[in-house]
Amino acid sequence: MRLTIREKELLDALKNEPLISQDELANRFNISRSSIAVHISNLMKKGYVLGKGYVINEQASIVVFGETGLVINIRNEGKDSQIDLQYGGISQQIGHILSRFGAKVKLVTLLGNDDVGNLITDKLRENQVDTSNLFRNTEKRTSRKVIINGQESFTEGPGREEYQKIFELKSWLVTNCEWLIVEEQFQDMINLLPHETAQMPLTCTYRFLEYPEEIPFCLTDYSVLVIGLENSQYLDYYSRRLVEIGQTGSIINGIITDGASRVICIDKSGVNDLPLPPNQNFNTRGQLPLFMAGLIYGLSMGQPLRQAVRIGTGTAT
Repeated sequence: MRLTIREKELLDALKNEPLISQDELANRFNISRSSIAVHISNLMKKGYVLGKGYVINEQASIVVFGETGLVINIRNEGKDSQIDLQYGGISQQIGHILSRFGAKVKLVTLLGNDDVGNLITDKLRENQVDTSNLFRNTEKRTSRKVIINGQESFTEGPGREEYQKIFELKSWLVTNCEWLIVEEQFQDMINLLPHETAQMPLTCTYRFLEYPEEIPFCLTDYSVLVIGLENSQYLDYYSRRLVEIGQTGSIINGIITDGASRVICIDKSGVNDLPLPPNQNFNTRGQLPLFMAGLIYGLSMGQPLRQAVRIGTGTAT
């Protein structure tokens, strides 16, 4: 979440003088003590200050692995048609959100040596996403997808094998970051990581499920797993399944939501059920990666799971 000018000023003051009192801050900025308290409360909600004593949280390093390209979205309803172009894709959106929050983000992806690839690269740099790990294929164009009425109809671009080679080539990077986010279609590549490495990142991913679809086995190796459902009546079923999986898998934080009524959080403390406010509903089919991005930002800042979920819902809406 972006900071206001006053919040930035206060944060700088707290970094330099972590023991300064609210009265001293009020005098320095010539505002009331109650206003200072509100600003500090906002800094805590946004994850920049951890609590009393004004402990400043440093940003964690986050790597996002996924596909980027041009998405051509066509909606045809009778005589009316709408054609939209989107440059980037889900991994670019996740990187943009995390960078906007202030996180240190590196994107690992594959682009062609063409104008679309140049445009996406420029857009990433403009959003302050680290582009030093972008691969440029000189023989192929950047990925293109045509989606008609919500269904992927045509694709052009690099295949899964090429992304797997990149994942293996960048194994040092993805095992030496603090957080690794893997896009949905590459989730099973987590098994390619060298598990003998002493320090592994916290791995994160998401999946939209339709009952009675089961949770794929490869997802049990992730540290943070976000599951989206369309129907609230299956929330309890999948929460029970996630608890069972968590007993043998690597999942530290499991989150299940329908985006409309509840968010169920599962961690070492147990199962917590959080109602969603009416003004914070989101479409789990399309907005689940954005919810996850906000959630990971909160967790990377040391926020408790409940607060990280609030950041996630705010991001998705």
